[in-house]
Amino acid sequence: MSDFAFSVQIPSSGNYTVQRPFINRLQDKRLLTDYISRDQWAGIRSGSPIGKMTNDFGQDSFLAALADLSSLGGCIEVPEGSFAANTYVITGHDNLWIRGSGNSTNWITNTPTGHLMDFRGLAGSISDLRFMADPLAGRSPEMGNACIHLGWQASRFWCERVEAINHGTFLQLDGQNPDNPNENLMFCEINSPRVFGAIAGSHVMIINGGYAVRINDPRLTVDSLDPSEFAATGILVLSTADLSIDGVTQILGFDRPIDVRPPVGSVVASFRMKDGFLGTSNKGSRFTAADGGTIVSASMNGVWCGQNKDATSPGALTLVGYRPGGIQQMLLTNMEFPECASDGLNADEYVRGLSVMGGWADGCPSGAGISIRSQGFRVMGFRSGGDRFAPNAYGAWLGAGCDDFIFALNDLRGNGTNFINGAGTGPSKVIYGNLGT
Repeated sequence: MSDFAFSVQIPSSGNYTVQRPFINRLQDKRLLTDYISRDQWAGIRSGSPIGKMTNDFGQDSFLAALADLSSLGGCIEVPEGSFAANTYVITGHDNLWIRGSGNSTNWITNTPTGHLMDFRGLAGSISDLRFMADPLAGRSPEMGNACIHLGWQASRFWCERVEAINHGTFLQLDGQNPDNPNENLMFCEINSPRVFGAIAGSHVMIINGGYAVRINDPRLTVDSLDPSEFAATGILVLSTADLSIDGVTQILGFDRPIDVRPPVGSVVASFRMKDGFLGTSNKGSRFTAADGGTIVSASMNGVWCGQNKDATSPGALTLVGYRPGGIQQMLLTNMEFPECASDGLNADEYVRGLSVMGGWADGCPSGAGISIRSQGFRVMGFRSGGDRFAPNAYGAWLGAGCDDFIFALNDLRGNGTNFINGAGTGPSKVIYGNLGT
């Protein structure tokens, strides 16, 4: 990402020198002035009120630097320091790279509403900076107020090592042209995002459309581990043609760490998540078609999904097909369900194509390690029992409507009740080789 032909840097003076046509370069970083002291900065990080900041220098300089760039794009380098951004910034250039200097580049937000960086050009990039909200600004948790917004035009977008503190939405991706459903954002990478102190009622990442979108190594947390203060959602998925969440994912302290819930007319065609820690949540994660959309295919591999606090939620991972065809395929491999307030995994009667291969549930005193009421599923090699934490109330619970399934080679020993099979037996109900039944 260092081969841009055009480069502009932001100085404190706002003076520009044009070296040759379409190449604008700022000469002196030393004139940058931090308008916030070290003590005040420490106050912001701890959430202490410090008064409304009104310095518009960062915003004005950024817009001036952007205006100096050719529409072909270039690089705006934001050096060390704290910059005020009191209104949202729209970037319509192609090939625009906004590059900071790491955690020492702080984009301070005073405005309660609006997208801060709104990318609507091809091959945009942002890296190595931090968005920080003034505690007195009252940053809105609603959609439409993201640190980074991607329109459907922003294909080949790249983001790396960007942080947000005390914000609501970090990323909102609206990847489909509302006037032409055949025009979609394609190929987007969000690498190593860090979000701390996500505010209550927010959705930290919103994925609504797009193809070949990849989120790598995210770390998302809220201010408190008190369930009454949990933010709404870590990653909200409304629609996607292809979304992949990889790396060592940590989403901690949310009402729902992952919430996949397409509305009417929307489709989640492919969702994949590998290696994650979805811990200390309120209601747990869910995939649901109850809002009228369809989930065609989803998979999770090696994800810790537990320690949810709300016993009224069906499970630490809840699958709601809601109607025939709502959830068509779900693959869960080597999943971990520790200390769940209710069930570890809970699947309703309309989930189809469910495969659970390996994994374990432990410490679910009021629920089952695995509870399924659907048809056409396979559960093989699953361990449900009190090995590390405490016995589950039930090792496994199969509902009366279950049919066309294989439930084999599972270990259900060490629970209050090891196995409840409401489905009975029959040629289309294969139950064999299980311990504790």
